[in-house]
Amino acid sequence: MIVLKYFDGLEIDELCAALGCSRATFAVKLHRALRALRGAITMESVDVA
Repeated sequence: MIVLKYFDGLEIDELCAALGCSRATFAVKLHRALRALRGAITMESVDVA
C-alpha cells in the first residue's frame, strides 16, 4: 500500500480499485500501515543504539 501510493504514484481512486476498498477504508489502512512503519523504524533505531 505504501509503495503503491508513495513510490508508484498511484492516485487514491486507482488504489481503491486495485485493493477493492472504499476511500474511507483505504485511508484507515494507510494510516495503520504508516503507523506500523514508524514503529518498525523506531524499534530499528533503538536496537542500533
